[in-house]
Amino acid sequence: MEMIKMNKPIVTILVFLLLSHIAKSQTENVGIGTNTPDNSAVLHVSFDAISGPKGLLIPRMTSLQRASIPAPIANGLLIFNTDTNQFEYYDASGTSWLPLLSTGNITLNSGSILVGDATNVATPVSISGDALLNNAGVVTIQDNSVDGSDISITGEVNGAISYHDGTDWIVLTPGNDGDILAVNSGLPSWQADNSISTVLTAGNILVGDATNAAVSVSMSGDILITETGLTTIQDDAVDGSDISLTSETTGSLTYFNGTDWIALAPGTDGQSLSLAGGVPVWTSASGGGNLNDAYGNGSAITLAGGAGSVVINGSLDSDAALEVSNSGTNGIALQVNSGLSRFGNSYTATVASGDGDLIVDNVLEVGGDLFLPNILTDGTSNFYDIFVKSDGKLFRDVSSRKYKDNIRTYDFDFKKILNTSVKEYNIKGSNIKQIGLIAEELDSLDINYLVVYDKQNNPDAVHYNRISLYLLEVVKEQQNEIDLMREELEKLKAKVK
Repeated sequence: MEMIKMNKPIVTILVFLLLSHIAKSQTENVGIGTNTPDNSAVLHVSFDAISGPKGLLIPRMTSLQRASIPAPIANGLLIFNTDTNQFEYYDASGTSWLPLLSTGNITLNSGSILVGDATNVATPVSISGDALLNNAGVVTIQDNSVDGSDISITGEVNGAISYHDGTDWIVLTPGNDGDILAVNSGLPSWQADNSISTVLTAGNILVGDATNAAVSVSMSGDILITETGLTTIQDDAVDGSDISLTSETTGSLTYFNGTDWIALAPGTDGQSLSLAGGVPVWTSASGGGNLNDAYGNGSAITLAGGAGSVVINGSLDSDAALEVSNSGTNGIALQVNSGLSRFGNSYTATVASGDGDLIVDNVLEVGGDLFLPNILTDGTSNFYDIFVKSDGKLFRDVSSRKYKDNIRTYDFDFKKILNTSVKEYNIKGSNIKQIGLIAEELDSLDINYLVVYDKQNNPDAVHYNRISLYLLEVVKEQQNEIDLMREELEKLKAKVK
């Protein structure tokens, strides 16, 4: 057996421990560096009696050396692990070594937290799943991560819904079958469904019955309705009792004033209905007699003359309802403003002092001259051309700037007039030969200003007085060409010389 050499310090420690063991049997506690160990401590270490401060050094070892400690290992056995740089103690209940203290700061990745692993060791991990954590400590719940299974509100039962009461989300218990959700004082509540059904027979309407219930019925009587909402008043449904007009009295008449139907108050006995400004009015006849009486008894009647009246003279023939005397030189006179327009059997025209229009619906046949004072002027050469429009009105042809607006050059291919030709023809119903142009040919060439169109916009006549305007432009263009040819000719003559 090999002898173990021991140096002096070791011998001193062993002697000290031996003495301590002897002291233990007397005091049950040991003091190192003190002769008066604390009574509450089994081992009391002090550096008061030692040269300089010193600490207590726990056995140091690696994790591999720790694993070589023979079993059974005492519960609470303390070591210092040089691999992990921390104190560790043995947990006999878990048969594992647990960290006690560390000599340095614990390192932890940004945004990670310490979570115990399967071996009960604190392990740094990052939060994932429904919530995230950043290194500032802010926790964020992920989008769509909270579902119904995560929510729990007091009072929740099958079919309950939740609403916010201004402070918190609370549960609204289910209503009865058929109830509807309505708002009461700003809060939702269940109530009986009193709404009207949307099922309704085509063309029917909902009408409240005697029990205040909505009943489907079809409209009948004076008005009908279709399924598109179109209402129709039945024929003869509106009678006099259905009409009411403001100011209606016994004997009133109705007329339309351009906006509405209004009542015309009754006239007095003997008055007749006439128009004034297009509106019916009651008037009293001046003079005497009745036209019906005059026609029935064969006697003549005279209505007193005056401004705006009609004067009828002569004796009534047995077969005439109205006869106007054609004797003398008066004929028929029509008063227009301050002027007098006359036409008759033997009337000699004089210049009237006023203005008036004569409109003939069909044919005007004049036995002598037709005098139009606003058309002709003094002098044999100073006169207007007179035209008849398609509506039968006569008008004068004027050319002064004072009568015209938007004066501008007419841009047109005037040479088109050369594509037509003079035709010889007979007017239907006559054997007299004439020459002229055909309105349809001019229309087909788009020479519209030379064509007179009827009311149906069909070519009907030709403005012969305007043909010279087209020919003027053609002559001007030809003259320009002649001038150019003369200029070229003069240049050729100059070269020949």
